Amino acid sequence: MIIKPEIQGVVARSAHPIGCEASVQKQIDYVKSAKPIKNGPKRVLILGSSSGFGLAARIALTFGGSQADTIGVSFERGPSEKGVGSAGWYNNIFFKQKAEREGSKAINIVGDAFSDKVREQVIEAIETHFDGEVDLIIYSLATGVRPKPYGDGMWRSSIKTIGESATGATIVLENDSWQQTTVEPASKEEIESTIKVMGGEDWESWIDTLINSDSIAPSCKTIAFSYIGPECTHPIYH
Repeated sequence: MIIKPEIQGVVARSAHPIGCEASVQKQIDYVKSAKPIKNGPKRVLILGSSSGFGLAARIALTFGGSQADTIGVSFERGPSEKGVGSAGWYNNIFFKQKAEREGSKAINIVGDAFSDKVREQVIEAIETHFDGEVDLIIYSLATGVRPKPYGDGMWRSSIKTIGESATGATIVLENDSWQQTTVEPASKEEIESTIKVMGGEDWESWIDTLINSDSIAPSCKTIAFSYIGPECTHPIYH
């Protein structure tokens, strides 16, 4: 099969399995050469584990001295007649293979982290593989939408400013062009929806669920990754 690069705006719509494996291996090699983690957690749950900071944390904790066992949750698309699948799908597979070769447990749960079904799967996996408790919970979900309770639609985040518009340059990878773009301020409703998606409410809900199921070790910690970025993007991201 010939896999052609497909880029829409700044988003890659296609992925190459061999490239994904090479990327995972490159991160593993870097972590192994870095200063090792000492006294790190041994049983880790990562919500949003298939790419970005979530995958990087999973690799660091598994191969960087802590030798952690991990449960990774991600919402990925596998290969089908429509295409080869998402990069995260292959990142999950290759991470699991490489972690298990070195004696670490690597449980992949593919599904919607906002759903009750996935929460039940996570609790079952913690009970089965981690003696019922986790030492660290990492929240690294990268999504623009969050379902409202009881099937009442979606909250959608808006990458916009507050108060005043902001103008700056952006690179359009689709045609390698450099363009000036103006981002308009968000409305009150857009701000409220963005807080619902990104403001930590779902993170809190996950922790409550795990506490109520007795899935958290006494010394357990939790961390959420966010993006601040350089000063030029602070009007949008900070």
